[in-house]
Amino acid sequence: MLNELWSAAGQPGGGISALILYPMNALVNDQVGRLDKWLAGQKRLSFFHFTSETPENAKIADNRNLRPATPARFRTRQQARGREDENGKVIPNGTGANPDILVTNYSMLEYMLCRPQDAVFFGQNLRVIVLDEAHIYSGNLAAEITFLLRRVLMRCGRKPEDVLCIATSATIGGGVDQLQPFAARLFSKPENLVRVIEGKPQRPELAATVSPLPLPSGLVDALNAKPFPTEDTLAVEDGKQAFRTATEESWKQWTGSLAALVPLPDHKRAVAELSDSRHAAQLLAQALSHSGAIAALQDVLWNGGAPKRIPLQELAERVFQSMHQDAIEATRQMLQAGAIARNKPGLLPLVPNRIHYLMRGPEGILLAFAHNHAEGMIGIREGLKIFSAGADPSSLGSSAQHPLTLFRCNESGWWGVAGKQVDGSLEPVPASIVLYGQDEFVEADPENPNAPQPSRIRLYSLEEVSGRPCIYFDPEIASYGGTGPVPLWEVDECPLSGTALTSESVGWFSARARLQLSVVAETALAAMPEYPDDSKAWKPARGRRLLVFSDSRAEAARLGPRLTR
Repeated sequence: MLNELWSAAGQPGGGISALILYPMNALVNDQVGRLDKWLAGQKRLSFFHFTSETPENAKIADNRNLRPATPARFRTRQQARGREDENGKVIPNGTGANPDILVTNYSMLEYMLCRPQDAVFFGQNLRVIVLDEAHIYSGNLAAEITFLLRRVLMRCGRKPEDVLCIATSATIGGGVDQLQPFAARLFSKPENLVRVIEGKPQRPELAATVSPLPLPSGLVDALNAKPFPTEDTLAVEDGKQAFRTATEESWKQWTGSLAALVPLPDHKRAVAELSDSRHAAQLLAQALSHSGAIAALQDVLWNGGAPKRIPLQELAERVFQSMHQDAIEATRQMLQAGAIARNKPGLLPLVPNRIHYLMRGPEGILLAFAHNHAEGMIGIREGLKIFSAGADPSSLGSSAQHPLTLFRCNESGWWGVAGKQVDGSLEPVPASIVLYGQDEFVEADPENPNAPQPSRIRLYSLEEVSGRPCIYFDPEIASYGGTGPVPLWEVDECPLSGTALTSESVGWFSARARLQLSVVAETALAAMPEYPDDSKAWKPARGRRLLVFSDSRAEAARLGPRLTR
C-alpha cells in the first residue's frame, strides 16, 4: 500500500488515497503505531486515525494532553478536514491538506458517508482499500461490508477494478478455491482479478543432526540441576529491541546450563566468541544450532512438515519417554532456550514456540480420604484432602482416585459429602447433576436434555447423627456397605439447623466465571516481567501488558477496572 501511494501523489482536493478498515478500535492501535514509525521523518505521505475518540479540534486535543501533530500524522478531525493546521490555527474555507491514508472502523465509516462535513475524505484519489481481520466477515456482516465498500466507491467515483483491495487474516482457511470467490464477492470484483497469497511456515535450519529418541535421562538430571537463568535477554533502547548484556554470574549460568545440550567443541567456540559482549540470546543461537537434542525437539514439533500443537506432557514423553515432572520441566527449559535464541534482536528465535496454560474453572470441590500428602491437595482435617473437581485425580496420588463431592447447608454453613450410588459404589456427583423442584436431584440426559432422570444422590455426614442410617465407605475401591474404614451417616436435613436439605438449601462449592477470570488475569499480570525500559517507571503496571479476549465485550470491559483496583 505504501509503495503504491509513494509512486504517485494524490491530487489536492481529491480525498484520501487509501482506506484501512478494522472491525474494532482495539485491533488497530498496534498498526497505527507502526504507521507512525514508518512515515516519520518525511512529508510526502500522511495518515489520520479516525474513531469516536478522535478530538474534534486542537482545543479539545490540548485539554486531553494528546501528542502534537506531525507532518505524517494528523491530530484532529478539523485538521484532517482541512479546516485547521497542525497548530490548531483555523484555515479559511477549509482549504488545508487532507490525509493520504484514513484508518478507521466500519461503524465510523458509515457515519462519515452520511455527514456533509466528512465529504472531503471521498474523491478520485482513492486507490487502495485494506480490510483486516477478514475472517470475521461472513453472513450478514459480510453482506453489509460489501455494500458499504460499494457506497465508498460510488461516492469516490471509482470502479472496483480501479482500486487495489487487500483482505488480510492470520486465521482464515479454505484455500484458493474458497478464498478467491469470497474475495471477489466481498470487493465486487471479477474472480480473475483476485490473487490469493498464502503464508507458509518455514522451518529454521539447524547445523546439528537429529539425536535418536528418547534422549538420555541424564540430560533431564543435568537441566534440572543447572536451570537456565530467568533474567531478560532483550532490552528496549530508543524504541528498538536490543540485546541485554548478562551479568557475570548470569553468564556463568548460561554457559553452564548449555554444556549439557551442546557438544564440547561447539560450546567452547560459541562461549569464546561471545564472552566479551555476553549476549545470552546470541550465545544460545550459535550453540544450540549444533545441539542434536534441540534438533530432535524441533523434529517432534514439526512432525508432518508443519508446526504441531502438542500437550507439554506428551512432548516430554516423546522426547524423554517419561511424563515425570522432572522430564516435563527439562522439556520446558529446552523450549524456553530455543525461544530465547536469536542472532539478531528483531529476528524470530531458533525454535519458535508458544506455551499455552489452560485453566478450567472449579465445578465443585472433591474430598479424598487420604493419609498421605499429595502435591496440589490441601489438608482440612487429619486424613482428609480436598481439591477442585476440575483437577486430574491421577496427578494427585492413588488416594484421590475415589473422592466424594463436598456440599454445604446454605443456611448454617454445615458441610458434608455427596455421592452417587452406582452398582454398589459411591461416585462423585457429576457436573450434570442439578437440583430439581424442591427435594429431588436430577441428572441431565445429553441426548434428551428435556427429559431429566432422577439420580441416586445421597448426602452424608462425616460425624455421627443420632437416628440416621450409617454406611461404611472404602475409598480405595469406592464400595459402600456393611464394612469399610470410613463411616458415613446419611442425612436429609442439616444436623445444625434442622433445615431440610432440598434444592433451596443445598449449595455446591463453585465459583462464578467472572471471578475466575479476574483471579487468573491478576495472577498472570503480576507474574509478568516489567517492561525492559526506563519508561516502565510511569507506565501502568510498570509496563506489563495483558490482552484479554472474551465472548462478551462487557465482561472484558469490566475486567480492566477490576485489575486496576
